[in-house]
Amino acid sequence: MRASRETAHPKMSDVRISVSSHRQARCSMLPAILGLCLSASAAPAQPMTRTPTVGGASRAEVLAGVTGEAPEDVNQPPRCQELSLPCLSPRTFYDIGEALSIAGHLGDRLAVVGEAAAYRNRWDAFQTSCPPGGGRTPSECSGPQVNHVRSILAGLRVRTAPFLWRGYPPELRVFGQVLIGTQWSSVVPRRRAIQPGGGLDIYLRNGITIRLEGDYCWVPGGFRDLSTSRTLIGIVIPLGETKP
Repeated sequence: MRASRETAHPKMSDVRISVSSHRQARCSMLPAILGLCLSASAAPAQPMTRTPTVGGASRAEVLAGVTGEAPEDVNQPPRCQELSLPCLSPRTFYDIGEALSIAGHLGDRLAVVGEAAAYRNRWDAFQTSCPPGGGRTPSECSGPQVNHVRSILAGLRVRTAPFLWRGYPPELRVFGQVLIGTQWSSVVPRRRAIQPGGGLDIYLRNGITIRLEGDYCWVPGGFRDLSTSRTLIGIVIPLGETKP
């Protein structure tokens, strides 16, 4: 029994050899670890490749935006007199609306566009349900009205190649477009509408595009002229990235 216990314990010489070999292995690993650290620290110094703009290379896109229109103010002379409407102070703010459009890119510079838009044209007309004033109720007074204007348009858009303003991101594109379709409202029947315009696309790193757009919707004919300039601020969501 004693002999078996003695053989179970390692000799001191074996322990020294094991410790010595362990130290040698650690020393041999130091150059490898130092080389990895140096290569890792040198990696950020290498030029980084820029992530391609998803919004600028998509096959299609959807836009949702807010619009501001300023059609003819029918409560200003001479139109208020011609239409037998109250002549009041000038309009102080845009008529607010919304626009939804979808576009399919035929290439990097050309796209087919379809748009549906609506806005609320505020004006005043004479009415008989008047509030009392001055000790009596007038038989006729001016009252606010809302003309709901809607349009459906389609056409073509052309745009520039993406560029950087003075060399700084984000990427930008300038575009121009012409849309043709119909417009109708609460007080005017359906008529043809032609809407040329253009604007600026600002591509964010997350793939979303901010669009700033200016248009002029020309609606010829009719006793009520709803031709107007329009400003639009919208968010564009890309659909399907094209292959490089």
